[in-house]
Amino acid sequence: EYSAAYSNNITGSTGNSTLQLEQAYATFGNLDESPFFLQIGKHFQDFSRYEIHPITRSLTQVLSETLATSFGVGFLTSGFHGQVYAFDDPIAKTFHTSTTTNYGAALGYDAPSDCLGWDIGAGYLYNLIGVNDVAFIVNQFNTSLTTGTPGYNTRVGGAAAYADINSGPFTLGARYTTALQRFNILDLPKDGVVTSTTGAKPWAAGIQAGYSFDAFCKNNNIYLGYQASRESAGLGLPKYRWLAGYGIDVFGKNTNVGIEWDYDKAYNVANGGNNNNYNLVTLRTAVKFG
Repeated sequence: EYSAAYSNNITGSTGNSTLQLEQAYATFGNLDESPFFLQIGKHFQDFSRYEIHPITRSLTQVLSETLATSFGVGFLTSGFHGQVYAFDDPIAKTFHTSTTTNYGAALGYDAPSDCLGWDIGAGYLYNLIGVNDVAFIVNQFNTSLTTGTPGYNTRVGGAAAYADINSGPFTLGARYTTALQRFNILDLPKDGVVTSTTGAKPWAAGIQAGYSFDAFCKNNNIYLGYQASRESAGLGLPKYRWLAGYGIDVFGKNTNVGIEWDYDKAYNVANGGNNNNYNLVTLRTAVKFG
C-alpha cells in the first residue's frame, strides 16, 4: 500500500527519500476567554475523521487524507466545533507553474460520555486535488497516460460526513466521503482507463464496530468493519472490503500489538478492475512516546 500523504511523494519525484517533518503547527487561543482560535502550520486538515497511522487505511481515508501547511480559524464551545482553513494545492493546473489556494470548512458536535457518548460532523473541501492521494493519482495519470503534462485540468469539490456512538465498552462509527462533481475525463476517468467515456465521481463509505475488554490484566480491543466505494478503480480502491482486527496493550497504554485481516473485492474488468479477491493479514507493534 502506497501513501502519497507527504508532499514530496505527490509528484512521484526522487524526493521520496527526503527526510520530512510530518506535522509542526501552532494553535493560538484561550478557550477560557474566547471560543475562537487560530491554527498555523503543517498538519492533517479537518476533512473527515480517520486514524492518521492505521494498520490499513480505510477507503474513506484515501479520499480524505489532506496533509498540508495551512492557516485556519476555528471555534470550540459547548460541544460545538468548527473551522475554516486555507492551503496551497499540492499540484498546479496543467500548463501552469504555480499552485492555487484551496480551502475547506468543517462543523461538528461532540457529546463525550462513558455511559452514552456520540459525535457527528461534516466537512467541505473546495478542490479534492487537495487530498494527497487524489493529487498523486491525477498527476500520474496526466503525466503518463494522456497529455504528458503534469497537474490537473478541472476543479472538483468534495464533502465528508462522520458519526460515532459509544456505550461502555462498545463503539460504532460511520464515515462517508464523496466528490460533488464528476472529474474531468482527462484527470480521472470513470473506470480508471483512457477508454472511459466520462469522468469519475468517486465516493467511499464505511462502518466499523468495536468492543474493548480487560483480559490477561491488559486492555484488549476487537473490531469488525465493512467499507465500499464506487467509481474509484482509478484511485486504486477495491469495490468493497471486510475487515476484522484485534489489539492488546502489552506494556501499559503506550505499547500495543495488533493484527488485522482485510478481505478486498476488486472491481470487475468492465469497471476498471480485475475482479479478483485479495486477503491481507497484517501484524503490527506500535510504541508511543510522550
